[in-house]
Amino acid sequence: MTDLQAIGRIFIGVAIIVGLFAFGYIFVFVILPVSVLVLAIDFSMRYRYNAKLQALIEKGGLTKTPKLDSFEVRLHEGKILIGWKADLPNGATLSIYRLEGSAKGTVADIEENGECLLSTTLEMTDRMDNILIDHDAPDGVLYYVPTIFGESIEERPLDYSFLDFFKDVKFSTRKSDIWVRGQGVRLEYQREPAVLPDGRDEAVKMADDILQSMRERKKREFELDAAVERIRQSPDLSDAEKEEAVELLETHAVAQ
Repeated sequence: MTDLQAIGRIFIGVAIIVGLFAFGYIFVFVILPVSVLVLAIDFSMRYRYNAKLQALIEKGGLTKTPKLDSFEVRLHEGKILIGWKADLPNGATLSIYRLEGSAKGTVADIEENGECLLSTTLEMTDRMDNILIDHDAPDGVLYYVPTIFGESIEERPLDYSFLDFFKDVKFSTRKSDIWVRGQGVRLEYQREPAVLPDGRDEAVKMADDILQSMRERKKREFELDAAVERIRQSPDLSDAEKEEAVELLETHAVAQ
């Protein structure tokens, strides 16, 4: 080995040693701190993302579906009152149908056989001016059935990716149409007869009452005479029994 080759090898060894020291310095003072900082930032962002996602899951905000919470039909002072409470997202509609005789079948059957009284996006009735009143209900057995049409929106959270700088949870959205019917309410309805106003003056009313009373008295007397005659013509009673029966009949008539 010549002196030049030896010097070259020494130079290469020294360069390797210097390079290792330089890489170690850069790794310890540059690469390692930056890596730790990046991992800390990523951990913090991942933790916040998952915390927001867990809060949404607990709140139940990942799926929005139209639904009917309550539906009530009742009689009040001769009127049919209909009230409800529903969750109706944007675009969802609640419809109320009246059917006679039966409320069986699908939503399509209800729509075909029933009469639609109302279609609304109102989510709740809590005041009298919001409650539906069925003014035109016929007499008989009635069924009131609610239906809901709308769009169910299911949001599926996207997985967190490394150094994802989104502040809010990101979703993929899946939509589907919802068309369902609620439980029908059965009601037996009989309209109250209309009471016409009495336009007579007091003297005419008094005269009519007296005449009506006299007609009723004559009717009772006629019926009593007919009953007495029937007893007297009975072949199954003796004369004493007939008189006793007549006396009992007259006593009963006087007591009434």
